[in-house]
Amino acid sequence: MSSTALAGDRTLMITFHPSQQEMPKLATFLKEWGIEVPQAVVVESDQSKYYTSDPSYILSNIQTTLDIGSKTDYSYFTTPQSNPINVLFAAKENKSTYVLAKSNDTCYLVDNNSKSTDNPTKAAYNTAVLTQDSVKSGDKTYKANVIAMGSTQMFSSQIMAASTFGNGKYLVDLSKYATGTSNTDTAVVSNSVQTNVADITLSAQASTLLGFGVFTVLIPLLIALAGILVYHKRRHL
Repeated sequence: MSSTALAGDRTLMITFHPSQQEMPKLATFLKEWGIEVPQAVVVESDQSKYYTSDPSYILSNIQTTLDIGSKTDYSYFTTPQSNPINVLFAAKENKSTYVLAKSNDTCYLVDNNSKSTDNPTKAAYNTAVLTQDSVKSGDKTYKANVIAMGSTQMFSSQIMAASTFGNGKYLVDLSKYATGTSNTDTAVVSNSVQTNVADITLSAQASTLLGFGVFTVLIPLLIALAGILVYHKRRHL
């Protein structure tokens, strides 16, 4: 991160999950960058601010303290099963710390010591933080960034590819900023391709007709008629 031989911006991004074990060496490194990640999960108390039936699948709010060079609306930015991230200092020596994303203030923390009878304090918790240092190489000064993301699940393909969430757009823009390419159109776009294309299409009405009309009514009726015909034939033998 502090190499003067590298003529360019450099970034280390780390993601977390509440179930992971303690990593003291990583924790010590992050504290030098003003970041602390407790072993807890951010849980939402407002049903309108999380999705699925799991209140840890929260929606976070993108912060604009750090300008990453984009004016895109990142609505419905989700950080499911996120650790909270504490900021230890706003500025120290050449380092400056910025909150990238924050939960709503209706959230609370759950850890291994939490009980169902607890009445936890509700607050807004950081779910993504960036600390920036400056490194001089030759005659130019470059950025050295450490980014801590409280959620690993936010990078899942289902979330990144879904147009409902702003995760895909935001992480592309953040990556461009982190690599010093925010003023270019460079981006990797992945289009979903259906590999198992269905060769038969059936409407809901046709499916109901087939299921009820054929299998529930027609086939039993034919079996009953066949039974009646066999019965009458055997009576005349």
